Amino acid sequence: MSVRTILSIVAILSLSLRADLMEARKFARKAEMQMRRGGYKIVSTRGAKLRTSEDKTFRVMLYRGNSYAILGYGESSVKDLDVQIYDREWRIVKEDYTIGSIYAIHFRPKQTGVYYINTTMYRGSGYFFLSVGWR
Repeated sequence: MSVRTILSIVAILSLSLRADLMEARKFARKAEMQMRRGGYKIVSTRGAKLRTSEDKTFRVMLYRGNSYAILGYGESSVKDLDVQIYDREWRIVKEDYTIGSIYAIHFRPKQTGVYYINTTMYRGSGYFFLSVGWR
């Protein structure tokens, strides 16, 4: 699945995004279904509540040779999420600063190891979810 396909899936799914946690969870489940249809196995879905300028970092184990789709999405009060993926030395290896409440990253690690996915609430506040899938 290409990055363009992932972004298209996210754009379609964003039409159903609503203003409360329950709707954000439903959106997370829909995103996971779309990822599975694209051949991805879901590693995890995690969430947090953030205010403007706050961030949340999740630690994940990623494997060389696998292709990862990383989708982040927020409820309607979330206006802009940014994401960075760091390696174990805390060097940025991938990032997305697109304006909006949704991000999608396709990533192939060069090395197996621990990576950190950091999401920053650039503007807005509320719940966001992060799904990681691999194939």
